[in-house]
Amino acid sequence: MRMRSDVNRLTVLRSTAAALCLLLVWAQPLCAQDVPTRYLQGLGELHYYKLDSEVLGRSLHIYVRLPVEPVETPAASHPAVYVLDGGSLLPLLSGQYHYLALGHEIPQVLLVGISYGAITFAQGNMRSSDFTAPAPDRDYWGGA
Repeated sequence: MRMRSDVNRLTVLRSTAAALCLLLVWAQPLCAQDVPTRYLQGLGELHYYKLDSEVLGRSLHIYVRLPVEPVETPAASHPAVYVLDGGSLLPLLSGQYHYLALGHEIPQVLLVGISYGAITFAQGNMRSSDFTAPAPDRDYWGGA
């Protein structure tokens, strides 16, 4: 009786493992596709640029959000708002800007988000060294 129970468990385990493998193989192309952000209208039209800085010795990720209303002429100029911690804050600011600009409550601007592309210092987020004064007890603070 016990042997039959073990065989049933092994069969179920094999079937589950096979199903998970098939699911991962099938779902992987879905995950690899770009996310269609055009349906997140608050983000607006975003352009991405990677800036490899020789001075800083690292890369920055730059996101530029175009004005809500289309630019009428190529020579048209708009003020720019630079957002540090852009990876986290640009999506928040972009949605607020979107609705205020649609209501003509603020001028048309370019939003420029500057991002490290990482959350922690170990992963490459240099926020603490860029935004804080030197501190004797921490190696990665200070430099602003």
